[in-house]
Amino acid sequence: MDYIKEILSEKNKFKSEKWIKETFPIFHFFIDQKSIGSSWKEKLYLHINNLNPPDCYCGKKVEFISIYKGYRKYCSKKCLSSDMSVIEKRKNTSIIKYGFNNPMKSESVKIKLSNSILDKYGVDNISKLDSIKEKKAETCLINYGVRYNSQRENSKHNLSNLMKKKSNELNSKKHEKLISYLISKSIENELQFIEIIDTSIYKLKCELLHEFEIHKNTLNDRIINKNKICTICNPIKNESDSQNQLFDFIKSIYDGEIVKNNRDIIGQELDILLPEKKLAFEFNGIFWHSDKFKDKNYHLNKTNLCESKDIHLIHIWEDDWRYKREIIKSRINNLLGKSDKIWGRLCKIKIIDTKSCREFLNKNHIQGYCPSKYNIGLLYKNELVSIMTFGNLRISLGQRSKDGSYELLRFCNKLGMSIVGGASKMFNFFIKQYNPASIISYADRCWSNGNLYRRLGFKTESITKPNYYYVINGIRKNRFNYRKDRLIKEGFDSNKTEFEIMKERGYNKIYDVGNYRFIYQV
Repeated sequence: MDYIKEILSEKNKFKSEKWIKETFPIFHFFIDQKSIGSSWKEKLYLHINNLNPPDCYCGKKVEFISIYKGYRKYCSKKCLSSDMSVIEKRKNTSIIKYGFNNPMKSESVKIKLSNSILDKYGVDNISKLDSIKEKKAETCLINYGVRYNSQRENSKHNLSNLMKKKSNELNSKKHEKLISYLISKSIENELQFIEIIDTSIYKLKCELLHEFEIHKNTLNDRIINKNKICTICNPIKNESDSQNQLFDFIKSIYDGEIVKNNRDIIGQELDILLPEKKLAFEFNGIFWHSDKFKDKNYHLNKTNLCESKDIHLIHIWEDDWRYKREIIKSRINNLLGKSDKIWGRLCKIKIIDTKSCREFLNKNHIQGYCPSKYNIGLLYKNELVSIMTFGNLRISLGQRSKDGSYELLRFCNKLGMSIVGGASKMFNFFIKQYNPASIISYADRCWSNGNLYRRLGFKTESITKPNYYYVINGIRKNRFNYRKDRLIKEGFDSNKTEFEIMKERGYNKIYDVGNYRFIYQV
């Protein structure tokens, strides 16, 4: 580490990347290939301090400043001004300086402001200016037909109705704009917006002049899937459109027996069963499978019952099917042996940069990108076809960092591909290259039975309890973003629990099946 001290010494300050590349080529190559960061200085800073790029408390990325100052604490001025610690500091400063938590409560400040207005306008309050009085009277005349509010009959009632009317008009325009945007993204649909029944149900008219009501989630789903939107022309089926779409897809690629809504195997309904494959699919609607209707162990119990019958149950979530359908189809193809096979021995191993890693995972992994320290990829004919990422143990999961301990964070292949022996090739490369003492990983029981990890040499350490998410606008949101400390910073009651606050906001919980926790001892 002497070269690092030399690079950062007071004498040298920080030399250019070119100087470091010429003076310390091995060090430059190591940092450039292995460290995370968009710039050389950022990569070096993260390596020296053994850090991952930090986030603002809102969850967004923060700007990197310099090798000496590191990162900004906040992503924007809005977050800075909204931080409770900053607000409290501002209040304390005001108390020390003025004796009040707000300067405008101080008589000295009030007098100073009044004197400034007096010097500038000749009055101690701008409301006393004739020009301001006349402007207020004209505005009142335009809005209410009288020059002064006191002249209105039942002024409070009238004001309330007017504000409600304007709010409804604004809301209608907002939703009409949204609908127009959604329709513009779909095939040609001649739809006319009529009104909002409530916050989630719209009344529309189709090209055949049918007036119909439709839930916003159904509207969005039909637009995405290019289905006829009108519920009169295309009635909503008793069984969800999405579940039928899943069944139709499986039927299109699988020639074996397919059983719908089977109750004979486990005593509970299995949406789709492939007896010859000992494989079943459960389609989980976001609304009907929330804790409003299902207890937290509902999905877990069904999974355990299937395992007791040697059946691998796959849970397909409604929002994943809606927004990540191609990834789900690819995984089902792989489960049924329908993917294009490539031999791992024909692939070349390469360290993948953060940008390429992020793009690949967001496109091909159902959970998307996760910050990592090491990104190992497989190239077939110069095309990235598989990736496996590793990082330090995640504190957010309650793990304590240990020397030589890493976590296998992500693994996936390109959509439609199966790389035979690819996972073991990348895993063995990581072990040989970085000499870990141990590796842990988590497998989502909604999809995985853990066989891949066992083939790699992992041992099952434990099975976690079901995780919960909050259902917000028809999408499952990670509970980590709605921790009580964050909610308090947003101004919610500190005496209430996280669940109480979220319930009052109208958000239900939804539980998954939990994870396998695996460990590999080198």
